[in-house]
Amino acid sequence: MDNKDLIRQYVTVGGGIPEYQFDRLSHNLKVSYMRARIPGYDFDENPPEKYELDYLPNLPENYIKQFVSKIPMNALDMKLKLNNSIDIEIPNTDFTIEIDLDEAHRYVNSEYADDIFEKYLGFDNDLYNDGYYDTKAYTYVSFNKENTQRIENYITSRAGDEIDVDNLERAIGKLIEAGMGDELENIIASSYSECSSSASHDLVIKGMKSAFEEYGEILSFNEEGIKIKANLIELINSSKIDYYDDYATRFENGDWSGIFSELIYSGNSDKPNMYLDDRGAYCDSENFNEIFSDRFSEIE
Repeated sequence: MDNKDLIRQYVTVGGGIPEYQFDRLSHNLKVSYMRARIPGYDFDENPPEKYELDYLPNLPENYIKQFVSKIPMNALDMKLKLNNSIDIEIPNTDFTIEIDLDEAHRYVNSEYADDIFEKYLGFDNDLYNDGYYDTKAYTYVSFNKENTQRIENYITSRAGDEIDVDNLERAIGKLIEAGMGDELENIIASSYSECSSSASHDLVIKGMKSAFEEYGEILSFNEEGIKIKANLIELINSSKIDYYDDYATRFENGDWSGIFSELIYSGNSDKPNMYLDDRGAYCDSENFNEIFSDRFSEIE
């Protein structure tokens, strides 16, 4: 049996020849073999062999176009494999990931409680408010020029010339000792506490967003949920989705969001790791002065 008869026999029964026999064929016979094989490809029952796909770029352009036209929409994984070797149209796989806060924990690997996103994105005050205020905060906070002037005026309005306001920290301390500065003391302490809490909260949120940014561009990240602009091909290429071949044939309508959700919930995805650490948080002077300014206006 010569090579032509061998090709005819295998193609007639709808199968491909073994790779080692294909490798022995001349280029012209390989083209003849592929020309006979392409019409019979069934991407579910009789898909192309890997060596056939590898040889595809060597075929005449009209054969390549015939092959590409037979690839169904759901065989995205095959299109991606061929995209680097032949000119092939890849579908637009942009989609929006919409995540409810009570489901957000499913999208990352972390050691935190499932409700952590609801607590932080909703800014649960109980996370930080333990009822403790550092009443000595006035000794280390930094007041801007405007607030400094307002505090000096406040002290003078209560103590007159009895307290020198040239040293603001010492003046506040003397006003407290005189029993006239409790309200000021509490406002400074509570403002500093809120500022510190806000800084810790912002640092935690930054850590959360950093994990979700691995999926794509974050459109919104708040108490209403998380929205991310993503691209299924980019997620596949960056290994954020594993075992895509197992799911490619399950979706025929280009439902990229559905494919992504199925992979997340089935566990077949390389989820980002989320680490949260607020130890580097500090009370920003500008933020503190804004908070203090609002609260101080209540007692001026």
